[in-house]
Amino acid sequence: MFGQGFNLGVLSAVQAVANFLVIAGAGSGGGSYGGGGGAGGLRTSYGSNSGGGGSAESEIELADGTTYTFTVGAGGSGVSSTNAGNDGNVSSIAASGLTTITSVAGGGGGTAGGGANYNTSHVPGRDGGSGGGGGVLGQQSPYTSAGGDGTSNQGYGGGTGGLGSHNGTTGAGGGGGASEAGDNGKTSGYRLGGNGGDGLAVSITGSSVTYAGGGGA
Repeated sequence: MFGQGFNLGVLSAVQAVANFLVIAGAGSGGGSYGGGGGAGGLRTSYGSNSGGGGSAESEIELADGTTYTFTVGAGGSGVSSTNAGNDGNVSSIAASGLTTITSVAGGGGGTAGGGANYNTSHVPGRDGGSGGGGGVLGQQSPYTSAGGDGTSNQGYGGGTGGLGSHNGTTGAGGGGGASEAGDNGKTSGYRLGGNGGDGLAVSITGSSVTYAGGGGA
């Protein structure tokens, strides 16, 4: 149920603990010459590692008679033309007596700007759980567009995009992932974008599944 809350209900009288995996919605990629969208922030108590290079968090101690509300954030809506990508939406677990566990939405990817500023704008990736990649066509020194920053213990930043030099060929940056930053735009070829950062493998379901990878540009 994306972007909505729902109730787990009343627990039995037996006290228990539970592992969790909370992943926010990813950002969307930028439009023309745009950077990749950043993955939604990842927080987990399962295994050894959480997102952004952090250690796994403590399990939740479940309390009798408490309602737990889970909110699953949707990804950012897609864009066209020279619009910057949209951020995703937060995901969370909340309950009375529990410090709310919130994963930060992924950052949208940067783009080239538009209108009269098409060839002069520096449109960076947006900050988020993982940051969006920087766009292309920054034709003013330093000829780059920075990737957005990730959130500590949730995800990594996006890669840098831009021309690299006046009328250069560097592509847009990839979006950051849960276990790796997005790649910078490639300097070989013609405006080839960087790869998205890797996600994190978590075996909370009993099988290893990789979650929260960044978007490629």
